[in-house]
Amino acid sequence: MTYRYYGTAEIKQKTSISESTTKLIAAKAKEHIPSFGRKVGRAWNLNSREFAFVRYVTDFTPELSQEGAFFEALQIFYNVDCKR
Repeated sequence: MTYRYYGTAEIKQKTSISESTTKLIAAKAKEHIPSFGRKVGRAWNLNSREFAFVRYVTDFTPELSQEGAFFEALQIFYNVDCKR
């Protein structure tokens, strides 16, 4: 099975999420999920699930705060409960 990977620059083109925001979210997610993304130089390559994770965090930050959106996304996408 071939997976589609999205680079940080491509994510910016498709969604207008800044590269720095994507990199911050990916680096933070990597702390909780060792297999999250693949760092290539200074950029990140993300599969569809990881891309959706970043998109979820940025979409729900206004309602929940960045921390709240991040931890909720961990729970939804990876079943990681950080609140315990």
